[in-house]
Amino acid sequence: MCSIILSIGADGVFAAANRDEMINRPWEPPAEYWPGICGGRDVLAGGTWLAVNRAGVLAAVLNREGTLGPAPGKESRGTLPLRALQQDNAAAAAKTIGALDVGAFRAFNLVLADAGGAFFIRGLGTGRPDIVPLTPGVHMITAGEPDDLGRPRIAKHLPRFQATPFAQWGKLLADSSGDRAGQINVKASENDGFGTVCASLVRLAHGSVTQHMFAAGPPDIAKFLQIGWNTSMELNIEQVTGPSYEMRALITELEAYLAGLYLPEQLHGWPYERLQQPDVKFFIAKRGPKAVGCGGIALFDEFAEVKRMFTVPEERGHGVGQAIMARLEEEARAAGKTWLLLETGHGQDESMRFFEDYGFHPRGYFGQYADMKPLTLATSRFYQKRLHE
Repeated sequence: MCSIILSIGADGVFAAANRDEMINRPWEPPAEYWPGICGGRDVLAGGTWLAVNRAGVLAAVLNREGTLGPAPGKESRGTLPLRALQQDNAAAAAKTIGALDVGAFRAFNLVLADAGGAFFIRGLGTGRPDIVPLTPGVHMITAGEPDDLGRPRIAKHLPRFQATPFAQWGKLLADSSGDRAGQINVKASENDGFGTVCASLVRLAHGSVTQHMFAAGPPDIAKFLQIGWNTSMELNIEQVTGPSYEMRALITELEAYLAGLYLPEQLHGWPYERLQQPDVKFFIAKRGPKAVGCGGIALFDEFAEVKRMFTVPEERGHGVGQAIMARLEEEARAAGKTWLLLETGHGQDESMRFFEDYGFHPRGYFGQYADMKPLTLATSRFYQKRLHE
């Protein structure tokens, strides 16, 4: 159950939203994937949950109660914002959606807004959708009707948003207190892998450029960053200096991949908690606001060891691994280490080719691996690269 909150007034329309989804459903951060439309992209279905266009129109879609996920013969609801955002104002966008046969979709709520106002549109699975202009004030919408105080989440949080300036709404989106029914920031770890995966803040103000802020993770952990039309896909390498949802999520994805290749006793990667220790330097690669890869080095007396190198599948071949490895080598050299070592597995041909292309050469086991039983090392492959003569 996603949430969107709108403040409608003389200055414009301001929106805050949390997206709730299964954490293993792949998505990409906001960018101009469609001409003139900037929004997050669902990798599986290809649509979006929230987007804005260059005319300053916002569209956000939410599932109605009991309709999570796709259904055979139904079009993805993520296409609805894309249809609406072909128009240059919210009223025209509402008219476009109003002409659709909603029987083509599972039940949905759709919010459309520009600086002049906003509309709530309900599609209940048959006929034409209902279009409801939203009155000035603060409104909250989840999986049912707007401002329904019979819903614990709305009953708890709507009064707080009504009493708080928009500049502080990001903090309200981050609240994960209370029981599950009332949470606006749902912890996936406590809810079978379903929870809040990202958040958005959008300003649609009269006479000014649309401001779109995005948090690429639960808003109590991920920072809100400005989304631009031309810069949102830049790749950056950031060091992890404390607890990191993004780091944990990448390692979880890596572990799931490796579990399909090796026996449990043949998996030697350090857990998240060990990678947080002072003798490890760990980094995340970000494409815009989304984490797309990671890697670290553990510092030993004579060498540094590469740990947990990983790039998400859709980013492979786009320079993410090279950027991470360049940073790891730089850090190892700065620490005065002569050798950069690593362990990988024989089932990862792509990884071995990458390391060899980067100047690594095969070698025997080292360090902690010397004390392991033969079975645990049967699939391991070891590499080294000399950093200093």
